[in-house]
Amino acid sequence: MATWLEDFYKNNNIGGAGGNLSAGAAQYWLNEADKHGADKVKSIIKGTAKAEGTWNQQPATITATNTNTNTNNTNNNSTTLNTTNTNATVTQTGGTAQSTSGGTTGGTSGQLTTGSAGSTATGGTGTGNDDTYDASKNAWYKQLTDSGMSYAQGVGGLENLASKYSGTDIATAAVGQLGDLFTSQAKQGMMLTYDDMVQAQNLKHTKNLENFRLGNTQTLMGTEAKLTKDVDKNRIETTGAENRKQLVTAGEQTRLTVGAQADADVRTIGAQGDQDVRTIGAQGDQNVRLVGAQGDQDVRKIGAQGDQDVRTIGAQGDQNVRLVGAKGVEERKAILEQGGVDIKKIGATGIQERKNIGAQSDADVRSIGAAGVQDRLGIQETGSQQRMNIGSQGIQDRLGTVTKGEQERLGIKETGQQERLSLQERGSQERKTQRDKYREERAMRADARGAISRAGANFYG
Repeated sequence: MATWLEDFYKNNNIGGAGGNLSAGAAQYWLNEADKHGADKVKSIIKGTAKAEGTWNQQPATITATNTNTNTNNTNNNSTTLNTTNTNATVTQTGGTAQSTSGGTTGGTSGQLTTGSAGSTATGGTGTGNDDTYDASKNAWYKQLTDSGMSYAQGVGGLENLASKYSGTDIATAAVGQLGDLFTSQAKQGMMLTYDDMVQAQNLKHTKNLENFRLGNTQTLMGTEAKLTKDVDKNRIETTGAENRKQLVTAGEQTRLTVGAQADADVRTIGAQGDQDVRTIGAQGDQNVRLVGAQGDQDVRKIGAQGDQDVRTIGAQGDQNVRLVGAKGVEERKAILEQGGVDIKKIGATGIQERKNIGAQSDADVRSIGAAGVQDRLGIQETGSQQRMNIGSQGIQDRLGTVTKGEQERLGIKETGQQERLSLQERGSQERKTQRDKYREERAMRADARGAISRAGANFYG
């Protein structure tokens, strides 16, 4: 799981050649990576390592020359001091450079310590502590916040000053500032602990009081519920039985009303259909008689016209015969010619008369057809209007039935609500009566106990 973190430390020589990653630090950075992502954690590790001087560290040769004039100046403030000794030179090739994040890191082959006045710093074989100072272990702040970064950078700056100006007043002041910071942290931690203890005690007392009050309330509510349970149960059962009877009766009446209305609608529709059938039959009979009468009139008209034409032709022929006989042969020629003209005239007249008869017949046929179309349209319109009237009547009847049912249901609903409110109010009044009666009885018992106590006191003097 820590492969990418170990590789990052190793590739960048964080804390020394090959990287120096403790188990605690690895677990902390992995937890932060789960929250904020590996890239964000890598950026923070890089910035912190550069600020502490542990970024891309290489094996170093440390020359120690002692110019310290103080006696027993050992490092007790968790900072790294670079000590020089003029009496000896020590070369460290296998150790790990000390971290500026606090404490002295034990080397793998030696540990650099601070020499006293006149002494030399020699390489040792101490095992040391393999855990470097990790600011994330300080519960005072979170490493990934702005305040945490400011704290880490400020402490790192003080440590760098103490290390750079070791043995001087600057180092002493820096160490003092660090001590003040740690002392403030300890005091504030004690204050937070004290506040937590006070809050815990207050919570404990409040909890006990609330539990006591809740117990009393539950006891009182149980007593009231026990007193009113049987009364409410009987009343609700009786009211429910009555309500069910009323609902059954209302349902039966509603079904009877709907059935009667349906029967009346069926009879109305049947009577209306019968009247429509008889009306259509009568209208058809009138149309048939009208067409027959019209045909008879047309036949008689055509016959009379033919008779008149025949008589006219006969009379004209007689006159022509008499004229021909009177005028002689010469006139017969004229008569013949006139006869031809007359024949042509009679033919043309016959043609025109036949055309007139045909035109009259066509006009009559069209008139009869148009009259039939208009009659049929009138019958259709009458039927449509009658059907719409029947449909509208049915809609209004159904709407009336629906509205009546809704009003009946609303009335039943309102009656139920009023009955429930009455039951609630009656129960509330009865509970108040029981409570007042209980209080009066308790006061009477208390008065009785007081009277007995006073009587005993008087008896015994």
